[in-house]
Amino acid sequence: PDVTSTTVSLDARESRKDSTGEVVRRIQLEFAFQFSANFLACSVKTDESNVSVSGTFILHPSDPFPNQQVVVWRVTNGIAYSLICDISENLSLAEYVLEVLIRVILDNISQEMTAPKILLEAEKITGILHVFLPSGTLMFMNHKIVRHLEKDVEAILSAK
Repeated sequence: PDVTSTTVSLDARESRKDSTGEVVRRIQLEFAFQFSANFLACSVKTDESNVSVSGTFILHPSDPFPNQQVVVWRVTNGIAYSLICDISENLSLAEYVLEVLIRVILDNISQEMTAPKILLEAEKITGILHVFLPSGTLMFMNHKIVRHLEKDVEAILSAK
């Protein structure tokens, strides 16, 4: 094997890992801020693992992507889900698709998933993403299309 190409691929992987880490840190900060603001606003004691909080934020160029991006995120049952979109993407559509993806993931895996357990289901999640985000493209979908795509997911997951 060529040592140069191996080094380049490792550098690219580390760069992607750093980019992902930056997005995760921003989501953690946004979640902590919104959770604490909501906690202060209500006098009822809430458990962080049962809260559903969502939001969006902008990643400026080189922060960590070369072009400006928008991150649409939601934390549900203590697990953060996110979509990184181009600035020109339809954010309402992205929020809707993320909501549908979370529901389909929870329906097809387990309602009681924790962060370490969800990593064991990466193949199933990848299958769901390929159906609902073909080639990473947001699709307009009504309830009939969602139902059709859910049947596709069931067929794919039952075949494995």
